[in-house]
Amino acid sequence: MTRTRETVETIERKYRDDLPSHVHVTEILFDKDRGESLVILTCEKHGTQEPVPLGYLHKTKYYCVTCGNDAKGETKRGVPHSEHVLEKSRSLRLSKWITKSKSKYGDRFNYSEVEKDFRTAKDPVVRVTCREHQKMFTVLPDKHHQNQNGGCPDCERESRFEKRILRRKHVFEEWFEENHGDRLEIKSKFRGMTNELKVHCKIHQTDRVIVPSVMMLQGGWGCDKCARDATSKSRRLSKDDVEREYADKLPSGITIQDVNFNEQTGRTETVLRCELHGVQDPVPLRYLYRTPTFCLECGYVLRGFPEVLMRKYLDEGAKGRNSELGVMELEVFGIRGLKVGVTTRSLDLRYGHHLKKIFHLVQLSELDALVLENRIKLRFFEETDDRIIKAGMREGTRWGGDTEFYFSRAKDQIISLIKDFKIELEGGLIDYEFERSRVVVPT
Repeated sequence: MTRTRETVETIERKYRDDLPSHVHVTEILFDKDRGESLVILTCEKHGTQEPVPLGYLHKTKYYCVTCGNDAKGETKRGVPHSEHVLEKSRSLRLSKWITKSKSKYGDRFNYSEVEKDFRTAKDPVVRVTCREHQKMFTVLPDKHHQNQNGGCPDCERESRFEKRILRRKHVFEEWFEENHGDRLEIKSKFRGMTNELKVHCKIHQTDRVIVPSVMMLQGGWGCDKCARDATSKSRRLSKDDVEREYADKLPSGITIQDVNFNEQTGRTETVLRCELHGVQDPVPLRYLYRTPTFCLECGYVLRGFPEVLMRKYLDEGAKGRNSELGVMELEVFGIRGLKVGVTTRSLDLRYGHHLKKIFHLVQLSELDALVLENRIKLRFFEETDDRIIKAGMREGTRWGGDTEFYFSRAKDQIISLIKDFKIELEGGLIDYEFERSRVVVPT
């Protein structure tokens, strides 16, 4: 090593105001390998020190490394320092940690329990209380600062939920603007697809509460007046409209004779012509949604309709339309009962406001649905609930679909039978000719 242009005198003169009285500059060296000057210090308490870079003198206030370690509360030759020194150091770290915590979170958390466990930012965990949820949770001190929600599980869960809501919010708003933006505008905060949302009709200046998921899945106008206008318009269908809609559904020999709007009922009525039974009386448009025969007289002839329809499908080698069979709770005439029903529409459309709950739903071809419905009639004949039929008789009007009601105690067994039928169906084990031969004819 060679000497630098710095000398002991220049160093002592430069640092005389900061250099402790018990520390002296002994020698100045230059390390060629490191390319920097080194200073050798001597402490009256701890002797000659290892050489340190000149830069060390700019940032130390102890100069002697051992004196610095003592002042910081570190161990000396493996012997712990006094409890007072350690506690003072811990309190200082805790104070800085709490100051930083409040700077980030404000009064969001209560730190009254932290002091009992706090040692360092790395370990151990401390107990923090979330003021919003009134719950205590444990977290590592430095993780408390790193986590956006401070490590509170409830806050984290709500944060994730809020992010999911925001993603769904964009989906709904884009759909809403595309389908209803010309008429409606959103007037309240979006809180999820299944929570109520207020919308405003720009045409009629009215407000209404909707549920986003229901509106997207089931449709709706978001305004009662718009819905009435649309319904009225849809009821005034022309003959061409009806023929276009039912061209593929009309049986052979059935034609649409005329379409009129009944001013008294406010509904479109259709006049049908059957080659066998001639021109029919006018029927409401909704009759066309659910009739298999269209002609009323043909319908009366098919007293054993399921058996005839099954024969038709078997002769054609077909299975018919997609259908739904449901085990449900319906309310009719104020009476709730267990209903097994089949429809080529959806259960919601078929049973409307009468439908209270769906216990089990299967989608089948119409042929398979008729076979399964008949099996249930045969198996659970003694569980038939005729309260709704009798109530209709007392009222003087039967409710369409008042058959196939069963006592609630049979629900689980009926669902089990349906599941077994699905297994048979998948295995190709259904004997359709046998099933047709034992169809129950309604009375």
